[in-house]
Amino acid sequence: MPRSFPIVKDDASRLNRRELMDAKKFPYEGAVGIFRHEDCAFHARFTPFLPSYSGRYRLKISLWSFAWEQGEVKANRKTESASLLADGRLLGYFDAPSLKPMVHEIEVWDRAR
Repeated sequence: MPRSFPIVKDDASRLNRRELMDAKKFPYEGAVGIFRHEDCAFHARFTPFLPSYSGRYRLKISLWSFAWEQGEVKANRKTESASLLADGRLLGYFDAPSLKPMVHEIEVWDRAR
């Protein structure tokens, strides 16, 4: 997931948000391709986002699916799906259409760790 910052509702928090953005704690904004389906033996995991402050967070994720045939990205025959979890808590299921990025945005409560 690219970047995620607290939803700022008061002026006191704005300085902290600016510091987080300037620190570039989450600098990677690229894409990741997963070449395996999820089953009992495999669950894709990424470095977790650990909030500095408890509160409501707006998370944005862009997903798309593809088929891999003989070293080439091809259109998938169906829309795939992905789930987003935090500390074992399901935040949602999201569609991943073939070769067309779909942006999903949710607002969740998370606690500081």
